[in-house]
Amino acid sequence: MIRFKRCSFLTLFTFLTLFTFPVLAGKLDNAHRTTSYTWSTPSMNSAGSMPVGGGGVGLNVWCDTQGTIRFYVSQSGTFDENNTMLKLGRFELSPFPNWEEDGFAQTLHLETGEMTLSQGGVTVTIWCDVFKPVVHVEVDARQKTLPTLSYHSWRTQDQPFTQAEGQQSSWKWLAPKHADPNRCVTRHDSINPTSTRLIFFHQNQDETVFDYTVRDQQLDAWKDSLYNPLKDRVFGGVLTGGQFLGEDDAQDEYGRPYHRWHYGSANKVARHHHFQITLCTQQSSLDEWYQTIATTQRAVNLKKDRLSCQNWWKEYMNRSFFETDGSDDELAAALRNVTLFRYMLGCNYGGEYPTKFNGGLFAFDPLEVDSANTANYLAGKFHPTPDFRKWGGGTFTAQNQRLVYWGMLKSGDYDLLQTQLDFYLRLLHNAEIRTRAYWGHDGACFTEQMENFGLPNTAEYGIRMGHLARVLRNGTGSMAI
Repeated sequence: MIRFKRCSFLTLFTFLTLFTFPVLAGKLDNAHRTTSYTWSTPSMNSAGSMPVGGGGVGLNVWCDTQGTIRFYVSQSGTFDENNTMLKLGRFELSPFPNWEEDGFAQTLHLETGEMTLSQGGVTVTIWCDVFKPVVHVEVDARQKTLPTLSYHSWRTQDQPFTQAEGQQSSWKWLAPKHADPNRCVTRHDSINPTSTRLIFFHQNQDETVFDYTVRDQQLDAWKDSLYNPLKDRVFGGVLTGGQFLGEDDAQDEYGRPYHRWHYGSANKVARHHHFQITLCTQQSSLDEWYQTIATTQRAVNLKKDRLSCQNWWKEYMNRSFFETDGSDDELAAALRNVTLFRYMLGCNYGGEYPTKFNGGLFAFDPLEVDSANTANYLAGKFHPTPDFRKWGGGTFTAQNQRLVYWGMLKSGDYDLLQTQLDFYLRLLHNAEIRTRAYWGHDGACFTEQMENFGLPNTAEYGIRMGHLARVLRNGTGSMAI
């Protein structure tokens, strides 16, 4: 028997999980509702990661068979020059001094928004602030320990990408065949270690895919009036709570090179340790970005912030939910997935951009997603990074986004729905300019495959229709179809 409050997300969840989301295993805690899910074994890779997040930040967290905890960090709005939604990096925590798989537990606590990983008298708690972009990593142990947290980056130098990899960007299959190959490059990040903190950020260069798109769609005359979300975009963060130990080169589990920076806890040998990752994504100068980071750091009050976030998650998870008596295992599994997807939607509360249908904040390593990716990788046609996802980063497919957000009208999640509505309001000005330029009236045209600046995706703009059908000229200007 099933009972529900407010809304069913079953159809919505089914669509998304077919493409990108890992499905978590769990066991019903009681006869009616599940408030947490626990794994008792470690994972092999990011395909076995648990999601945890909040405030537009998402982490893929997993513990490997050696007792090392790893997590990717994503934040809403991290669009680079190619409109790829870049991850902010990977972190690696070594908290367990006497690791054994027996006794291991990794638990997602839905009503507090937190995750715990425990073994051998050591408990790691990871949570994201719902109201400010801060990630907290806490280690508590019965005996004194000295955990190490490392930051990993695969973007230490410029990296050209192939046509297969172009799917992660707005270039899609145009890269690098039609587009300028000098632009089909993921630019390097800036990473600055100091004795007590690590600063990492990506700062977009002046020329982006926005400029190519405007020129290609014959809107240069209006370029200065168009909203451009890629211009002056800076995103990254600052790691604090540690003492710098050193840096080195390494390879991940797929043989991909990266560089890593190691920090031991500032508490040295102790029973409690706290690392903080303060994030910021905005359009500004670099100095202003630093100022925003500093302002956020000063605003942190660990005890009060944690209580506020726990209260928010409790209210959110109790706002709309399903209940089952547990008599049907297949039904219970379906409801588990619906509940977990609802949790992942909640992680983007306060995010700058809507939850994307193709992975949201929780896309994971592409070699674990699609066998075609692995085949291209082995053939040398594909050099995947954790940033890769199909169907672009800053490109929003309208019909798919509709499926993500339509159900919120029923569930009462108007605070989450606001992000999707704001997305269109930001783009209204560009849609009006485009309509006036092409058709000479005061309407507003939004397309199916639309960029985060309101114009059609450049790879979808007429390339497959041929140039004769691409542009219809009239006496006052041009019209694209």
